[in-house]
Formats: sequence, structure tokens, C-alpha cells
Amino acid sequence: MIGNVNQVLSQIDEHTKIIPGHGPLGDKAALVRYRDMLVLVTKRMKNLINPGKTIDEIIKLKSNADLDKTWGNKFLTPASFLTILHDVILNQQ
Repeated sequence: MIGNVNQVLSQIDEHTKIIPGHGPLGDKAALVRYRDMLVLVTKRMKNLINPGKTIDEIIKLKSNADLDKTWGNKFLTPASFLTILHDVILNQQ
């Protein structure tokens, strides 16, 4: 997902309108914020997976609570998002 967003960012400018699958109309700055969030939560998840935490432990930690007001409880709940991210990262290893 991060790679796809980076590819789109390389092809657009500040005047481009982004029509997301979910959420309001956006622009390049909004897409940069989205990409930065994906990079941050991926880094956090890897830092929790490496010492061997389970997905249940990770969900209970609420490691992305600071992002939930902006990004959570929309299309996916925070727990659902973390579960998907966890599975993706494990499948890449």
C-alpha cells in the first residue's frame, strides 16, 4: 500500500484532486498525510512483532491511540486495522 501511494504521489501535483474509496475528497497533501500514517503504523507494528507480541497483546496496547481520532473508527475499527496490518507484515517475513 505504501509503495502504491508513493507511486501515485510521484504522478500528481498540488492541483490534483484525490477521490478515495472512503472518506472526503482529498488532495496531494492529504495523500501525503495518509502515506505518513501508513509508514508510522507499520514501523510501530514491526517494533511490537519483533519482540514476539501477539495480535491480542498489540490490540490491548492501543499503540496507535494517538491516531485513532483522525484515522480510526471509520471504514475499519482500530482493532481490525491492526489485525490486517499484523497479518500483512507477518506474511512479508
